[in-house]
Amino acid sequence: MTRMIILLVGVLSTSQVFAQFLTPRYTESLHGSAIFLEVGGNGDHYSLNFDNLFVKGEWMGASARFGLSAMPVGEEEIDFSIPITVSGLIGKKFLLAEIGAGSTFLFDTRILETGTQTLGTGILGIRYHPTGPGGIFLKAAYTPFYNFDQQTIRHHGGFAIGLGI
Repeated sequence: MTRMIILLVGVLSTSQVFAQFLTPRYTESLHGSAIFLEVGGNGDHYSLNFDNLFVKGEWMGASARFGLSAMPVGEEEIDFSIPITVSGLIGKKFLLAEIGAGSTFLFDTRILETGTQTLGTGILGIRYHPTGPGGIFLKAAYTPFYNFDQQTIRHHGGFAIGLGI
């Protein structure tokens, strides 16, 4: 009987010790999607973007983003850009460090005459990710461009504000 009581006390005390590691440290989780306006950044001048957080963990996550930008450059000409990136996110709660890469496709209204230009782009920044629909999305990042044709790097940065959807 004494062994049974010692064993029972041992099991119960062990479960209490490990229970603190199994309970979540916070109850808010990141919301899956956000729409945001980015000035500078991977869309070059500005872009309207959709970001989807497709992996969520306690310390890490991953997101994919698609954007569109249109910039008038002359009387009858508009330059377009489409940034597409994938990012890894590291951090606790909703303030996250972001590192990512992707491509930005540049073209104008004479796409059949001029074709498209593809630039490699990166992301090194910080973001405040919303925890629910209507929550605020903020982002500041260093976003360099690599021109494959000219083999040059253009240093760039951007700031974004948006909402969780």
